[in-house]
Amino acid sequence: MDQAYRAKVKAMEKIEGATRDQYKHLRSYVAELLDKNKNNTVKIKCDLSPHGPVFERIYVCLEACKSAFVTTCRSLIGLDGCFLKGEFGGQLLTAVGKDGNNQMFPIAYGIVEFENYSSWKWFIDLLIDDLDGMQEGSWAFISDQQKGLVEVIKELGENVEHRLCVKHLYGN
Repeated sequence: MDQAYRAKVKAMEKIEGATRDQYKHLRSYVAELLDKNKNNTVKIKCDLSPHGPVFERIYVCLEACKSAFVTTCRSLIGLDGCFLKGEFGGQLLTAVGKDGNNQMFPIAYGIVEFENYSSWKWFIDLLIDDLDGMQEGSWAFISDQQKGLVEVIKELGENVEHRLCVKHLYGN
């Protein structure tokens, strides 16, 4: 039993170490995305600590996705968040549309530390900047009642509608 436990600990250290090392490559990932298309939007937010910068958030909106959404999809955007399992946790925030075949169409995604007003405000502000830069107009959002999201959408103004997902309303 002792040998199996040591093997498990060694394997976990190898896996977790590899995960931790991926954060060192984050800036080169961003540079590669921007090198391939200058109109991609990639933003990283870090907190400064005595040991150097500490990752907090990333936002990614690829030019191909945003231009195709603006030109081919309805101005209805679904917003959702989900937990990231693993050593560091966090939340994956997504914005999706519906294409002409009524299929989900990715617009943007972000990874944030928590799902709250601050993280949703940051994500939505970047999303609206991306989309308004391409098409001025009104937007409609559909979501569940996620922490802070309802307040953020209310603050966007008169050209924005917000509807709650019936599936989530029924489930709650």
